[in-house]
Amino acid sequence: QEEFKLKVGILTWYDVLNYGSAFQAYALQELVRENGHEAEILTHDRKLPDYYKNKLKSKNLKGVLRWLRSQTPNRIKFRRATKQKHNKFVDFRNKNLNIGAHYSKTTADVTIIGSDQIFDINGLYYPFQFGKGLSCSSISTYAPSFGETTLESLNTSPNYTEICDSIRNMNSVNARDKNTQEILSDICKKDIDIVLDPTLLYTFEKEKAKW
Repeated sequence: QEEFKLKVGILTWYDVLNYGSAFQAYALQELVRENGHEAEILTHDRKLPDYYKNKLKSKNLKGVLRWLRSQTPNRIKFRRATKQKHNKFVDFRNKNLNIGAHYSKTTADVTIIGSDQIFDINGLYYPFQFGKGLSCSSISTYAPSFGETTLESLNTSPNYTEICDSIRNMNSVNARDKNTQEILSDICKKDIDIVLDPTLLYTFEKEKAKW
């Protein structure tokens, strides 16, 4: 019997300066591969809204003071260290993550959204966080988190209806933590399971020797 193999797209925060985000993306990718399937990390675009751009370019007194503070030795040292850290993260992604197509152009058979705080809308909201605009019709989650977003704050969000509709259209849903479980249970009107984060599920045995 021919082996059943799927192409699995993973939609997650893979490109931030955070060790947990990097490792959970890698761990989920490797878990998919261990189960005999092909895995690709889906790319996406996140841009600052005009409010933040204008704030950074402000020419008023606060803007001038902000610029002066940015020129102090400690701030310059911090920026250099951050740049070095950024380069190391980019190098890790290039070597270890199978970065694939944009989420709107993927040819994946199945898309997994998670883990990490992929559902957190406490700040900026992107419809693709919840699968909207994906070119893949089969969408599920694995260990997603709403992060700092609570049920109360979600209920008052102008994007509440759109988020709920997107989640209800998913093939299967689970959660990484109790806050996310509570929110998803309220949206889906059923019990939602908590599953183990991929960084705890994956053993990293070969990486311990290789790295």
